[in-house]
Amino acid sequence: MKKYNAYKPSGVEWIGDVPQGWIIGKMKFYTNIIMGQSPDGKDITDDGETPFMQGNAEFTEKYPNPIYYCESCNKHSRIGDVLMSVRAPVGELNLSDKIYGIGRGLCSIKALQNKLLTPFLWYYLMKSKNDFNSFANGSTFTAITIDDLKNFPLILPPLSEQTAIAAFLDAKCAKIDNVMSVQQKRIDLLKELKQSIITNAVTKGLDKNVEFKPSGIEWIGDIPEKWTLMKLKHICKDEKYSIKTGPFGSQLKGEDLREEGDVRVYNQRNVIDDCFDDVQFFVTSAKAKDLQSFFTKENDLLVTSRGTIGKCSILPKTAPMGVLHPCLIALRINEKKCSLRWAKFFINESDCFKTNVFLNSNATTIEVIYTDTLKGIFIPLPPIKEQLEIISYLERKCSAIDNQISKIERQIELLKEYKRSIITECVTGKRKVC
Repeated sequence: MKKYNAYKPSGVEWIGDVPQGWIIGKMKFYTNIIMGQSPDGKDITDDGETPFMQGNAEFTEKYPNPIYYCESCNKHSRIGDVLMSVRAPVGELNLSDKIYGIGRGLCSIKALQNKLLTPFLWYYLMKSKNDFNSFANGSTFTAITIDDLKNFPLILPPLSEQTAIAAFLDAKCAKIDNVMSVQQKRIDLLKELKQSIITNAVTKGLDKNVEFKPSGIEWIGDIPEKWTLMKLKHICKDEKYSIKTGPFGSQLKGEDLREEGDVRVYNQRNVIDDCFDDVQFFVTSAKAKDLQSFFTKENDLLVTSRGTIGKCSILPKTAPMGVLHPCLIALRINEKKCSLRWAKFFINESDCFKTNVFLNSNATTIEVIYTDTLKGIFIPLPPIKEQLEIISYLERKCSAIDNQISKIERQIELLKEYKRSIITECVTGKRKVC
């Protein structure tokens, strides 16, 4: 790796030494920064002439993909500006390919071209994403102010070197991105294979020589002769609250949720992560008394019903009793009819469940699963012994596929680290490219 002949201290701990002749300055002297400001919510619409971004949710790899419009917004990006998120996660970047209205979570940064070139600034800010948390005397924050950004350290090579560094990084990063894209496609294919194996196993079984019969459900098709087809409500226990949605409306308000307290509130994050050791919110004992009908029990099958819908997890015996979050539905499965693990595989992994929810929701997009929809979903059921045999088979197959996916994901992470290290070396002068 080529290096420069002489270096000097930058005066910034997380930058270190920089090449002799490079300028160490601050963003305010070489950029023009516009901080976003959110307009009245009623002025934000689904169509219009001026695209508006509320935050980095609309960011893609390079250029934004806005989904809202606002004509009253008085803070706009300029074509060619770097758009940066100034709220968590701080430092996400896109380029402004047109004029955008920008909300409070974004800023627009224009490089003053006589000293600083936009392509170099892009890579410098990309390298600096993790450095924002070290800025301002090492304090950590989930947002930065315009003063923070204006006083953020900036290194400037001569313009000719900025051009060479940006060109080198364009070529190098494109190659790395291409390799990562190929690896990501491998992951996508493995995930498709996994879902296909699961869907086939939970609707057709493992024995290819059995007799089949029509299920009467188009999206399930034929099922083995000895299997039955039941609605989810009929595989739940014959007891009160065997299907229970979390509290709604005034039953559990935002102000009732505490960071510390007496009784846990299990939410979607616990289900999606399949982890119940830590919780985000609690309620007081007094409030919990009002919510006794929403208490959890061990082996409850918890299903997410809003946002990320249709993910499920089994509440382990070791998990303390808690309260359901409004975005969860609890199912208490009768294990004489259906294994808990069978129900979890069917809901979590099979195309059948997702298809049934979609068809019964009567909507073009599914944002909520209602209890009545869930109750009416059909599930194919082999005899219990066969359920357990199929589950064991699926756990082996899925574990092997998950291991392959994990290895590829690790390769992608290593490539990302390599890409970050090259960018850092180049924009801080640790690697000479010309």
